[in-house]
Amino acid sequence: MAAVDLRERIAAHLAVTTEEVAVGPGSVGVLQQIITGLCDAGDEVVFAWRSFEAYPILVELAGARPVRVPLDAAEGHDLDAMAAAVTERTRVILLCTPNNPTGVPISHRRLEAFLQSVRSDILVVIDEAYVEYADAGSGPD
Repeated sequence: MAAVDLRERIAAHLAVTTEEVAVGPGSVGVLQQIITGLCDAGDEVVFAWRSFEAYPILVELAGARPVRVPLDAAEGHDLDAMAAAVTERTRVILLCTPNNPTGVPISHRRLEAFLQSVRSDILVVIDEAYVEYADAGSGPD
């Protein structure tokens, strides 16, 4: 159940520790582990909206509050508005790239600048569940 061998092999491949690797039954399973592990009642999870339909469901199941930030005019993540939506209660930020359902990726440059602007005690999850549908080189590496 702990997938120890798999986690060890992934960790070795990525040159990280086994404790830094989470595995689960698809992206929804891993997202549920992250959100329930980091959020208590009243905590906040920030994400773009519209995005993956499971985000608000998983946040509410954890007892946390979903913070939906509208997409920008190009139907991508409005990273400035997302950064502005962060409060003292924010525990997790979810970035879906390419975004589901719009397909708009977050560029490496924009992602790097956003990560520099976020407090270090907030976990930023980069959800690449649909990366196979993106044009090569259009999103973060």
